[in-house]
Amino acid sequence: MSPPLPNRNGFTFAEILAAMLFLAVLVPVLSQAVGLASRLSSASVRREAAVRIAENLLEEAVATGEWHSSDNTDEITENGTTYTWERINTVWTESGMNAVTVTVTFPLQGQEQQVELSTLVEDES
Repeated sequence: MSPPLPNRNGFTFAEILAAMLFLAVLVPVLSQAVGLASRLSSASVRREAAVRIAENLLEEAVATGEWHSSDNTDEITENGTTYTWERINTVWTESGMNAVTVTVTFPLQGQEQQVELSTLVEDES
């Protein structure tokens, strides 16, 4: 009868080296992916806020008749980000119509980005 083989629990040195090599390649790639996802999420949140601000300003100007007044500009700060907006009223090619445009400018990744919304309003005067 042959002697029993010793119990060999655990990993070999080669298996440990292979796992470390795999992690050395995988961790930087995953780190970059998480960073990119975070930047894209931030960009999406700011762009969504800028669109919401522009919609609200445009709706308010039309509902209250403020679009008749001269062009207007101001700033709104939301969640630590300053959004600069400008409302411009221009005569449309059709008689009796005016184009009201709201442009919201905001910082994103070191650059200024803009969202612009327009609507046509009938001039009742």
